[in-house]
Amino acid sequence: MKKLIATGFVLSTLLGTTPQISTLTTTSNLKTNNINNSQKLNLTPADFEYIKKYFSSKTEQEKQELKENLLSAISLKNDVVVFDKLKLNQKIWDLKIYQIITSYEYLKTLNWYYKNKILTFDEQGKAHFNFPLIQNVKGNVWLESYWYWFGYCRLHLDSSAIEAFIDHSAEATEIAQQIAEIPGLDIAAVAVAGIMTGYSFTLKSYDYGNGAWFAFYMPVIFIPLGFGSN
Repeated sequence: MKKLIATGFVLSTLLGTTPQISTLTTTSNLKTNNINNSQKLNLTPADFEYIKKYFSSKTEQEKQELKENLLSAISLKNDVVVFDKLKLNQKIWDLKIYQIITSYEYLKTLNWYYKNKILTFDEQGKAHFNFPLIQNVKGNVWLESYWYWFGYCRLHLDSSAIEAFIDHSAEATEIAQQIAEIPGLDIAAVAVAGIMTGYSFTLKSYDYGNGAWFAFYMPVIFIPLGFGSN
C-alpha cells in the first residue's frame, strides 16, 4: 500500500499541479427494467448544496421519517439493489430531492454502497446504511459524510496535514495511506495521493489557522466539488 501511495505522489508531480480526474466505475450489473425505471440525472455541486440545505432545514423527527421512507423503497433482487419509487411518500419529499433519489445515478450509488458493504440488508430484507456521520482517520485528517447518504462527503485536513502535502513529506504519505483505508476509498489510493498533492496549495488558500476541507462525490469520481475552511 505504501508503494502504491508513493507512486501516486510521483504521478501527481509529473502531471503538474492539476491532478487528473479519477473515475471509479460502478461495476454493478443493473437489470434493464431497473435502469428504465429511473430517470437520467447529472448531479452537480449545486445539487449537493441544495440537498444539504434541504435536510438542514428539517427537524430530527422529519429526517427520521424521510430516512425510513427512503429505506422502505430499497430492496435486493438477485444480488442487485433495486429501488421502488412507488413506495415513496411523495407528500413528504421535495420535488428536486425526489427526482434525485429516483434517478439512475442514485441507483448506481446504492449498488456501489452495497458492493462496498456500506448498504446492507438484514434477514427480513430491510435495508440499512452502515457508515458513521464522522469518521476520524487521524488526529489531523477526518472524513465527514452527511446522514442522507447521497455520496457527498468532505475530507477535512488541519494546517499541519496541508503543509505535509505541500512539502511532499513522509508524513503526507502516511496520512494518504490512512485515508485510502477508509471503506470505499481503498480502491482509490493513487487518486487520494494525487488529489492531496495536486490541490495542496488550493487547500492552503482556504486555511485560516484551522485547516480546510474539500468535498467530493464518493461513488463516481474522486475529484473536489468544492473547497472551504474548517
